[in-house]
Amino acid sequence: MDEHIYRNSETVFSHLDQDQEEAEDMPIYGNVADQTLRGKQSHPVAAIRSFKSVTDKAQINDSSPEPAAEDSGAPYRCIHILLAVLCLALLCGLTALGILYVEKSNTSDSLEARNNNLSVLLSAVEQRLAESTTCGTGWKKHQGKLYYFSTEKMNWNQSRDYCISKGAHLVIIKSQQEQEFVSSSINESHWIGLSDQVTERQWLWVDNTPLNDTETQPWWSKEPDNWTGGGDPSGEDCGSLGDYNGHVSFWFDASCGKIYHFVCEAPSAI
Repeated sequence: MDEHIYRNSETVFSHLDQDQEEAEDMPIYGNVADQTLRGKQSHPVAAIRSFKSVTDKAQINDSSPEPAAEDSGAPYRCIHILLAVLCLALLCGLTALGILYVEKSNTSDSLEARNNNLSVLLSAVEQRLAESTTCGTGWKKHQGKLYYFSTEKMNWNQSRDYCISKGAHLVIIKSQQEQEFVSSSINESHWIGLSDQVTERQWLWVDNTPLNDTETQPWWSKEPDNWTGGGDPSGEDCGSLGDYNGHVSFWFDASCGKIYHFVCEAPSAI
């Protein structure tokens, strides 16, 4: 049996040697595929394995993904561009808000400063008005004016000068309403700002405006009469409310040298 195995082995190896010699006699530039195929035919197992390897490689090559298209990154580029635009818009919005905030702050500061200035001015006006309304005993406020009803007595010229020293003037009565207010505040004769010292029978107010015929003129009966029998040869050239008998609702002409109370008039803020 051993001899039989040995003989078979020699036969196999002799075939292998023969195949090798044939392979060596082939040209170097022979077809490699033919050599491979011949080798596979000479060795069935190796041929099967080689065929399987080639088949697997072919399947791998067939299943390998195709190269990505050149524009496969386009969606990402669009997203990047969109984000950049959004960031730019956000930056512009923040800049605009910053500008508006600064402008609003400046406007607020300006308004606050103006309000402070107005408050100071208002306080000054209120203080001056308070001083005007309480500038002394006898002052009254009425219809936007201040009236001073004196406690002392003076002649007409002295009364006029006193009112001027207070920033006022002897009262100028231009309406029936004002006439009623002044006359209701007194109970005896008071000088008013009316006289004809410059020209007889041409009555002027202390502001040099003439007594108008259309104005209130509540003269007492037969007044003005420029009577000279009262001890003043120059006559009666100054106007007063009331006489020695009272009658404070009427005007009288009297000697400018008489001693009476008087009424000063001024704007409400002096």
